[in-house]
Amino acid sequence: MEILQDWFGASTLAVLCGDWRIVAAHVVSNTLIGVAYVSIPIVIVAYLRRRPEIEHRWVFWSFVTFILLCGLTHFAHVWTVWQPAFEMQAGIEILTAIVSLATAVALWPLLPRFAKIPTASEYQAVLVQLQEHRENLFRDKDILLRELNHRVRNNLAIVEGSLRLQVKGANEESRNALLSALGRIRAISRVHERIYVDDAQPAHVDTRTFVTGICQDLAVQFSTPISADIDSLAVSVDESIPLAMIVNELVTNAIKHGRHSDETAQIQVTLKGLSRRSDWELQVCDEGPGVDPALVGGRSLGMRMIKSLAVQLGGEIEVFSSPEGSTFRVVAKRYAAEMAA
Repeated sequence: MEILQDWFGASTLAVLCGDWRIVAAHVVSNTLIGVAYVSIPIVIVAYLRRRPEIEHRWVFWSFVTFILLCGLTHFAHVWTVWQPAFEMQAGIEILTAIVSLATAVALWPLLPRFAKIPTASEYQAVLVQLQEHRENLFRDKDILLRELNHRVRNNLAIVEGSLRLQVKGANEESRNALLSALGRIRAISRVHERIYVDDAQPAHVDTRTFVTGICQDLAVQFSTPISADIDSLAVSVDESIPLAMIVNELVTNAIKHGRHSDETAQIQVTLKGLSRRSDWELQVCDEGPGVDPALVGGRSLGMRMIKSLAVQLGGEIEVFSSPEGSTFRVVAKRYAAEMAA
């Protein structure tokens, strides 16, 4: 206590007022205020560094300068307690007054702009409106896609009907070509029948339904039993149509070539998802005499289509043939699974 009394009592202010406690309060309060004034600009500068997109940055720098000068005035008050450097103190106060006045004058023209800055509740209202607009856009898109799919199905039905009429009056060679084309169109139609059915996920098709349907159509057309073991996989329309055409071509080839001359073809179709990856595996097997290598590596339209469609799906076709039967295997990527992830 005596040390404090000696220290503060030795100041010019203590001599004038006669009470060292008043001097102590003056020194401590001005020091704390000065420290606070210095710390505030540090926070403002750190904020500006983290938010480089903020406009009117000069306003913040004006505040930084003004607040720092205010802190210096308080440190000057403490300094003059022992060193009567009143000229220095007056210079700092004059500079503070100039900067503070300039800042105040410059702020008034910006007031209308600052008043237009949305509040948090206004921002929330805008976000709600944008979300509603986004939902409306998705709903409109869904309606348009449904209408487009409906029109495609109708057009395919018209083409299919026209081909059926041509088949009736065609010779055997033309009839076989028309039936092949009819099967391909029917395979595409099976895909479009399943789009937006049973509230399924938009633009995705369940493999079990349309692949099983293709097998049933071919079984009726050729009076051939076909066993189908199909997993339920969600595939996109872009990959479901090539998959449908591959199934149609492989099963049709198996019915035509995968049997002995005096027997009915026995066809097994499997489509499985591979658990280790987001891929699927298609196999079409028969119990015929084996496939002629010239047929597999030849230039027939069916095999060219199968190879091209397999590459389009990111896979390739493999053929395993023996006197006990043949297996056509296609492994490809599930793009729908990748998009869903």
